[in-house]
Amino acid sequence: MDDILFSRQQYTAIISRLDGLKLDLTYLKRQKESLHAMEKLRMDTTEIMEQFHISMSTLLRWRKKGLIPYEKIGGRVFYNPKKMYDFAQTLLNGKPVPSKPLNPTMEDGSAGPEG
Repeated sequence: MDDILFSRQQYTAIISRLDGLKLDLTYLKRQKESLHAMEKLRMDTTEIMEQFHISMSTLLRWRKKGLIPYEKIGGRVFYNPKKMYDFAQTLLNGKPVPSKPLNPTMEDGSAGPEG
């Protein structure tokens, strides 16, 4: 096998890049763990309205149209925050809403994220 020689500067650059990749992997691992934990959580109606800055009528409209999953436990309604986040990202990115069309209106009456 042939030896590969690096200058000190090249070696330092390689080590620096490997350290950066290690930090990136650590960050991604934490993000994955956070999302996994979020999938197990439930948030009630008030928490969802506060977290996503939406009104009760918007939340009820989305539920009625079947755009967001929810579950009732003991007469209370709960939501999965990860699924709500994914739905919000869909709206913000201007992508088509899964399964059913939605033309959201903002609190001020404007057409929402798309215009």
